Amino acid sequence: MAQLSKPIITGGHWYSPDGNPRHTVPYAGKREGERATTLSDARKLGLLPSVTGVMGVLAAPGLENWKMDMLLDHASRNPWSELDEPLEYWKKRVRDGAFQKNIAVMDLGSRIHTALETEEVPDDLKQYVEPVFAKLVEEGIIQTQREIVLANPQEGFAGRTDALIVRNGALKGVLDFKSKGTKKDEPIRAYSNHGMQLAAYGATAYGREALGNLCLVNVFVSTTEPGRVECIYHAPDSQARYYETFLHCCAIWRVVNNYDPRTK
Repeated sequence: MAQLSKPIITGGHWYSPDGNPRHTVPYAGKREGERATTLSDARKLGLLPSVTGVMGVLAAPGLENWKMDMLLDHASRNPWSELDEPLEYWKKRVRDGAFQKNIAVMDLGSRIHTALETEEVPDDLKQYVEPVFAKLVEEGIIQTQREIVLANPQEGFAGRTDALIVRNGALKGVLDFKSKGTKKDEPIRAYSNHGMQLAAYGATAYGREALGNLCLVNVFVSTTEPGRVECIYHAPDSQARYYETFLHCCAIWRVVNNYDPRTK
């Protein structure tokens, strides 16, 4: 099969068709330990890419613009002087330094996510996490299964969702937590990629025919306004459309990566 471009994934999250995570594989030979699973490994082992990995085929102009803004801002604060350092060294310093602040933010988001999963909440995270639990009660949301791997070998993907839920005692669905830096009075929005991710999980967990009758919800937890939590629901009439779009992404992913992981 001819390729559109170079493979877009060389590592990342991979799963066996029965849903076991295979994010790493043993080193070859006598070397001990494990390394990140690559696309080449996945082909040999018949592994499924993650939902987010599949969605990597989508353009993300907002993210790319944000990255460029971060680089330009840091470069403007650290102008290059030919007398002080070689240009290549300066470029590396700017690249490395531009996202240092965001590494700390990402770490906070990861810690919040872990606390939500385990309900073991360190004192410094209570201001972020306890309002989430209160919000779920207010919204009538009960998590029935947490951190569950959903594999869809027929369509060739898998992934780990934050929770399967029931809302108001009857409506089944899927929940995904998102940590986000917010600004006061600025609305929080969920986008089509959020809906596609949840629809993929929903179709896998409950069957494609259930789409349109599920509760698909992103729960946004602010990292900059402690206590701010918002639930964004994806409309029933959008769910089947989101899943159909996701399946188109799967088709593109297979061509670009020259690999079809679907069960024959």
